[in-house]
Amino acid sequence: MMLTICGNALLYAALFSYIIRLSKFACIQARQIQKYREIVALYETRRKEENHERL
Repeated sequence: MMLTICGNALLYAALFSYIIRLSKFACIQARQIQKYREIVALYETRRKEENHERL
């Protein structure tokens, strides 16, 4: 019985640490996607301004 409780505790601890690492990774990915979107928006704005100046 005690071995099962310890085993379950270790299993839950490993699962919890995995979820924390996964959420940190997801947060980093979200930041990178946001930076990429900002760069694309800036590029599109500059392109529109250049096209407007040509006309």
